[in-house]
Amino acid sequence: MPTHTERCTVRPHETGWDKKLRVQCLCNYLEDAAHVHAEKLGVGLDRLYREDMSWALAKMRVNIIRRPAAGETLRVVTWPVGLEHAFFRRDFAIYAQGRELITSAVTQWVIINLSSRRLAHFPAYIAALAPRNPRLPRTKGDIRIPVPGEAARTGPSFPVRLADIDRNRHVNNGRFVDFVMESATCTGLFGEELPLDASLRQLELVFRSEGRIGDLIACRSEREEMPEADPKSLDRSGQPDNRSGLCLIHSLTRTADGRELARGRTVFGGENLI
Repeated sequence: MPTHTERCTVRPHETGWDKKLRVQCLCNYLEDAAHVHAEKLGVGLDRLYREDMSWALAKMRVNIIRRPAAGETLRVVTWPVGLEHAFFRRDFAIYAQGRELITSAVTQWVIINLSSRRLAHFPAYIAALAPRNPRLPRTKGDIRIPVPGEAARTGPSFPVRLADIDRNRHVNNGRFVDFVMESATCTGLFGEELPLDASLRQLELVFRSEGRIGDLIACRSEREEMPEADPKSLDRSGQPDNRSGLCLIHSLTRTADGRELARGRTVFGGENLI
């Protein structure tokens, strides 16, 4: 099965305070490429909606070597890996000019029934998408995040607005990226403030329930021992990642009933992080 490539240019409004592409926008690039490729393969939302179903992102891991600046032209490459247990896996690689790999990602998807809002079985035409790519997955696909313990700090709360709702009528996964990033830098776990040399190396998210308009979402965060490095993982300079830096785990819950909506892990690098 061939890969699919989307080309894009980083726009100034997609960058943040450090003049680099914001993490949510980077994740949006991945989702857009997945959407276009799924439509080309005949398994996109247009077909699924006619059958009262939709794709929903269940888990994701994004490894960031560096974030590009405004004006850089990127190639977002994606390919389906196939069924893994209860999920359908799709992988990504983002390249800057000169075939410089700057991001790799693993995503795991499920199918939901739009009427019942429950998980549905994969249709046969999706299960039959056996990949014929010679390309091997760059990283392991298993994504597990522990729940923060009693030492977790309470971060900001986020009211769900209409602007946070996507076409599946729940909080878009990109907004959860923003919630986790905001929480990572506002709970005091970095000290007084985020060191200027801190750079996100890895983001993981596990989606556990839907967020709806009117919800108030609270986040608790806690420091975690650095996870064991994947031998294929690279650091910002493209060298093997020695996992120095700071690792945080996050839990996002709906305040009305305490239901956990998502769980996250952020791994930051930087000489001043201990």
